[in-house]
Amino acid sequence: MKNYAVVRGKKWQIGDVTIESIFEVERLYPFKKAFKRIFQKASLLPDELGWLIPDFANENFDMKLLCQSYLIKSQGKNILVETGMNAPGPYEENLRAAGCRPQDIDYVIFSHLHYDHIGRNTKMGINGTLKPTFVNARYLFGREQYNHFKLMYEDPEERKNDSFAYEHRYPYLLHIRPLVEMGMVDFMDDDFNLHGVISLFPAPGHTPGHYAIVVESKGASAFIGGDVVHHPLQMTQTDVAAAFDYDPVLASQTREKICEKLAGTDTLYLGMHFAENPGGFVIKADKCYKLVNG
Repeated sequence: MKNYAVVRGKKWQIGDVTIESIFEVERLYPFKKAFKRIFQKASLLPDELGWLIPDFANENFDMKLLCQSYLIKSQGKNILVETGMNAPGPYEENLRAAGCRPQDIDYVIFSHLHYDHIGRNTKMGINGTLKPTFVNARYLFGREQYNHFKLMYEDPEERKNDSFAYEHRYPYLLHIRPLVEMGMVDFMDDDFNLHGVISLFPAPGHTPGHYAIVVESKGASAFIGGDVVHHPLQMTQTDVAAAFDYDPVLASQTREKICEKLAGTDTLYLGMHFAENPGGFVIKADKCYKLVNG
């Protein structure tokens, strides 16, 4: 078995709430490869994208992308934002280093239900049956999001509308439906609020029913964007959709709307796939947006 070093995540204080990133895995994509496979409409303009180095790209313009969760500690509760893709690595050790064992998590909340955000929802028990990884948690699924994935699994005609539908079928069977059947899921709608601290911001496009997660305490706030922005280059080029967006046009419109809303404010933006400083503040720069360190 490979030994992985514990990677301590970044940590922020939002009023009385702490947020810490729980690192899972990082990957490098050469920009040309990433543009071909993920961001087909993007243009590589070094003068425009130079600000991405070194936090979000290296000197060769290899794009840095990672999977992670965020651990929110508020009012004695431990709230995990998404569970990653279940890649080999030090994820559970990183969670413990942040002061939590899996059984200490009270809630797991999701922006959406793609496989790289739900991979540790369940695990295989010794008798070959699935069991929840976070045994004492309530799993919080967006209702519209869940219904979309359920329908894609059940209706072949619906799968024709999503080129990634078949990639989502097995994650649904392994990490979504079993938790509903176990009675461990609560469904969220637009008016969801957890302890007066966590609320939702509708951010459709990447998936139907996609949410950003808003944390507010004592006048401070953070905005966990899910996959509204996969990589900060999309702040510079907000019209650049990702290949796996369900509705690319709507996703781009949502991204522009959110960047405009947050630009120049004191709200911390946290990206699910950002490295190495996953949190920052959105600023308006000429005709585009940038993320500065937070």
